[in-house]
Amino acid sequence: MDMWDPYVASTRAHLDGAESKIGYDKFHIAQHLAKAFDQVPRAENKHLWAAGDERLKGTKYQWLRHPARSSREAGGSFGNCARRI
Repeated sequence: MDMWDPYVASTRAHLDGAESKIGYDKFHIAQHLAKAFDQVPRAENKHLWAAGDERLKGTKYQWLRHPARSSREAGGSFGNCARRI
């Protein structure tokens, strides 16, 4: 089921026992997770920058890289950043 609030509200209003019958599809759950995984690091970086801390500068794609598929050489300044945290 689509996770759009009006759609869910309508289903709840018109279907007896809707809470136990509603199931959300994987696409929408993954979409919400991806949004959260994008917003949390942005908020953290914004907080650090406001305090004058630039240690996360230039590390966005290094955080997204799977650890098994990266090498120390490819990490660049990321290794230094992780040690300082």
